[in-house]
Amino acid sequence: MLKTFDKNHITALSKKYYAAQPFPHLVIDDYLDKTFAKKLEKECRLASHNIDASNGFTQTGKVALNDWSLFSPLIEKTCCYFNSGSFIHLLEQITGIHNLISDPFLAGGGTQNISRRIFKNAHRF
Repeated sequence: MLKTFDKNHITALSKKYYAAQPFPHLVIDDYLDKTFAKKLEKECRLASHNIDASNGFTQTGKVALNDWSLFSPLIEKTCCYFNSGSFIHLLEQITGIHNLISDPFLAGGGTQNISRRIFKNAHRF
């Protein structure tokens, strides 16, 4: 399902993260196995279909699902992994940011589909 990283690879990813412009960020190609990723994408699109997550103020055109009880087993497994201590530890090693906190209540997580017609203004309150 996932790539694994040894200490040398983590060090290389960390250097790449800090060198990124205009701010530190990182893209890890093929982190998920392609077959797994395609199946997950299909399930995410089906799961969040017609669940409007727009607030009409800072965003429109967004559909999302952040209710654990509505997840397929595959989506649940994936969300559990990305909230796991092992994944958080990997992020801490790469970024050098310690004491990261997962999002088990999916306040900012779950599945999200954003159309090209979306309006999103994260800084407008």
